[in-house]
Amino acid sequence: MNALDFESALKRAGYLDVETKQAQPDLATPPHSHPFDVRALVLEGELTLVTGDRSRTYCAGEVFEMSAGCEHSSGTVRPGRATWSGAGTRRLSASAARRRGAVRRSRC
Repeated sequence: MNALDFESALKRAGYLDVETKQAQPDLATPPHSHPFDVRALVLEGELTLVTGDRSRTYCAGEVFEMSAGCEHSSGTVRPGRATWSGAGTRRLSASAARRRGAVRRSRC
């Protein structure tokens, strides 16, 4: 899936805020959470997310999701930076989004 197709799917699923973020190699964030659901597509590089005692690295082309309030930390893997496109602040209810063909699975 390319970035344009992913952004279209996000909008169909009711996500309002779509943005692209970039992180330099060896970035590590302290544990934090967001007051919104996140669904993001890794565009390049690798991004590692840690929730509790679980860690998973997402590579270019993979999608990750987190529920609002999910405490996590993240980091990038050398040698490249990570770029991802994602969204938060859903406007549609989950049932309305499912009716539009968007499947929502929370991961935390």
